Amino acid sequence: MRQRSLAMKLFPAMIVIAALLGAQPRSFGQQPSADAFRKVLSQASEKSQAQEWAAAIPLWEQVVALNPHVARFWYALGTAQINAREYRKAIPSLETAFDLGARSLWLIAFEIARAHARLSEKDAALKWLERSIALGFRNRDLIRNEQAFAFLREDAHFKALAGVVDTAGMSRVEGWRYDVSLVETEIKRMHYYPFRKVTQFQFDSEVQRLRKDIPLLNDNQVIVRLMRLMSLVGDGHTGTFPDLIPTWQKAAPLQFGIFTEGLFVISADPRHADLVGAQVLRVAGQTPEQMIQAIGPIISKDNEQGVTRGVTNFMRYPQLLNGLGLQS
Repeated sequence: MRQRSLAMKLFPAMIVIAALLGAQPRSFGQQPSADAFRKVLSQASEKSQAQEWAAAIPLWEQVVALNPHVARFWYALGTAQINAREYRKAIPSLETAFDLGARSLWLIAFEIARAHARLSEKDAALKWLERSIALGFRNRDLIRNEQAFAFLREDAHFKALAGVVDTAGMSRVEGWRYDVSLVETEIKRMHYYPFRKVTQFQFDSEVQRLRKDIPLLNDNQVIVRLMRLMSLVGDGHTGTFPDLIPTWQKAAPLQFGIFTEGLFVISADPRHADLVGAQVLRVAGQTPEQMIQAIGPIISKDNEQGVTRGVTNFMRYPQLLNGLGLQS
């Protein structure tokens, strides 16, 4: 009786186990082969590359159904839906890519904000736009000029996020001080590790000194000081570079190169072709060594090789030399 009773107690559990074991092979049998998955993934990628968005969407839907754990698959689906103007469907796809930790989260947040904006959903658009900026979105001009956000342009929150500032009422000093504060804010917001080579106290102190000195400086001197400020961060991708300054378009029509033997002209405007190969002994009254010593501290660089590469371009700009006090 005892054995029969025990068997009767175990019988329901045995049925469950048997059912599970019986179901398992059928479940596995429903899974596609690796080759089949690779085929649909390849087809989806080809359609996206060809910008055949309507054809790409169902293929990417198959991909994420078969493997819902890869962020870039969801991003590809969301991108196809965006380009097919299926904004309502694109939003959850992009949100899934975001939640799975896709690269460039700031960009995905921006795309979600733009999709909401295209649906005229103000609050959601602003929420995701704010999130994008907090994550390091770099191009505020793109935010200001994006047509999808046109209906938000008079909104105070949007203006703050996009950096829309009425400079018409600012004095020269106020304008430069605003620019300095913006540089400070953006470095702290966007740089992965801004205080690896300089302390935050040193950086903030330099900002305050520059803001205080602006009434005593001409425009070229302010720009050079901004170069020096940004070079404190200590990497070659965070800086102000002379060829990107709109008011500094006229550089010397020569290219220089530093060699063991000295500083030489290596290229020139055709009008000055006879100078190619000439050794340069002085620039603005300074020897090449003095010029390197003066310009080196304002060049944003990863290491001292950055000075060697950069100084020959920086010295071509008379405005920079003026800002350094080397030329009137």
